[in-house]
Formats: sequence, C-alpha cells, structure tokens
Amino acid sequence: MLTKAALDVLGGRELVPVGGSQFVILKKLGTVPLMAGCTVCGRKFFTPLSLLKDAVGAEVHLRGKFDAHKCLSRRDDWERLFRS
Repeated sequence: MLTKAALDVLGGRELVPVGGSQFVILKKLGTVPLMAGCTVCGRKFFTPLSLLKDAVGAEVHLRGKFDAHKCLSRRDDWERLFRS
C-alpha cells in the first residue's frame, strides 16, 4: 500500500509493478475500483455492473483482466494485430 503522499503525487492512482508493465486503478466509486489500466499499452479494463457493490471482487476482476491481457506497447504490434 502506498502512502497518502505517494498517492497524492500519483493523482490517487495506485501503481503495482507486474512484469514490466504496471496495473493502475484509474477511477473509483467510494472504495470500489471502476476502471483500471495498463501503463505500458494504455489498455483500459472496466468493472461489470454486477460487482459495483463488491470492492474486493471488482479489484480481483480488474487484476484478472490485466493479468490476462497481451500488452501491445509497440506500434508494429498494433499494426500486426489489425492486419490479421
């Protein structure tokens, strides 16, 4: 857990290093994370409506989506993805 000062510097975003890219919570509703993202490729992940009252379940869901995503951080990766 980051200190309050560190969270203030990061604009309230919590960064957790994961294999070269970082998971970041971008928006919260109270304590429930609504949107998270990858700091390398910019991909966004959203909490389903069914988890809006479950802070732990929402974070587990978002981290699972992050862990499962393929980080396309380079332009050629994106071009190859859209050509196929």
